[in-house]
Amino acid sequence: MLKQARKGFTLIEMLVVVGIIVALIALVGFVGPSLTRPAKVAAWEGNMKNLQEALMIYANQNGEHYPNAPTNATDIETWLKNTKVGNYLSKPIENPFYKDTKVQIQSGTTGLKAVDDSSLSSAAAPVIGYDKTTDTTTGLEHFTITWKIGSNTYTLSDGVR
Repeated sequence: MLKQARKGFTLIEMLVVVGIIVALIALVGFVGPSLTRPAKVAAWEGNMKNLQEALMIYANQNGEHYPNAPTNATDIETWLKNTKVGNYLSKPIENPFYKDTKVQIQSGTTGLKAVDDSSLSSAAAPVIGYDKTTDTTTGLEHFTITWKIGSNTYTLSDGVR
């Protein structure tokens, strides 16, 4: 006696497939945020390298002088526009951790606010530091950019220090 060919899946087979899909979705939901953090850190570091290169091009075009640091914390887009450094950026500086927060720039490193701080909002934006110094021996200007991710502080400069 020949068995009749089955059409479709049994209820058990369907439940097993649905269970596997649910388990995979739960795993991605649990692990996903930890996978995106390194990409966001890399994106922010790319922003800072972009700013470093723009400052160096700016100095090259302006008699080896860097723009002055802002006297108060100010929106970085405004500072870039006012100093004309923004003309040399290959892309705008955005916060990859929180797209709706504006990044601020200030003179010095006191009061820096981490770019990945979850308490940030448009009223409490992340703050990076920018300093321009002049070597008293050579008269050459140098700059330093400082920022925080978590509790770690990072620095980029013109590479001459």
